[in-house]
Amino acid sequence: MKIIFFTFSLFMTAFNCIGQNVENLTLQYGFNRFKIEKKYKLIIDSVIDGKSFQEINIEAHCDFVGTMDYNDSLSLKRAMEVKNYLISKNINENVIKVFARGKRIPLVENTDDISRAKNRRAEIQFTLKPAETTQYIDTIDKVVIDSLDLNNLEVGATFRLENINFYGGKHLFLESSMNALDNLYYSLNAYPHLEIEIQGYICCSNNGEDGVDLGTGTPNLSENRAKAVYDFLIQMGISPQRLSYKGYGSSKKLVEEVTENDRITNRRVEIKILKK
Repeated sequence: MKIIFFTFSLFMTAFNCIGQNVENLTLQYGFNRFKIEKKYKLIIDSVIDGKSFQEINIEAHCDFVGTMDYNDSLSLKRAMEVKNYLISKNINENVIKVFARGKRIPLVENTDDISRAKNRRAEIQFTLKPAETTQYIDTIDKVVIDSLDLNNLEVGATFRLENINFYGGKHLFLESSMNALDNLYYSLNAYPHLEIEIQGYICCSNNGEDGVDLGTGTPNLSENRAKAVYDFLIQMGISPQRLSYKGYGSSKKLVEEVTENDRITNRRVEIKILKK
């Protein structure tokens, strides 16, 4: 007990309680590291001691050094290390969700060694299991609402993923896209037999032409954006056998491009249902 109390006193900045039912914990990492330091294991142990959890979300992040693919892989390793440690402590695997964010969502600008260190992190949100059954049912309903309702869509139908946006000329997601991506992931979990094609489109070109991806230098921007969604879902644990992707360039424009909102409307990702 003395060791745990001392650890809490020394590393209290890593832990934050935002309410009776939700507790947050942030782990920091050295450069290119993904193993959990002993001091954080002690804090995790004290957080989970004697508690039952409805949900645990793990979001892992990196600094800006390295490629997108490398940082996606590194952040996934960080998230999975935390997940596996929690499982080793008898936490139910089914309540744990992992999100590998790579270098997409920096906490602060990567201007120096101190700021880069702050961005190398894993954020854990522990949601305690409510004491009352009725409260638990209310929370289940909210999860269902956050997924997409696909019951009325037939095989061959397509629907647009709103709020999936990218940096101009690149296949990198804006932070505002994460909620929509998470909802797509939850939906694929809710419909385990669902198979989809991810379709990427761009704005600002004509005659169906594709654009140049400034990140790769290749003339297949729409395909790379569709693949970014594909890669995200695979990182989240969705089987690649359920997914395919294709770029459609500037074809099938939804609106005439006069304003920036028009361009955003055409610069989109759509989902085609291949199997239900």
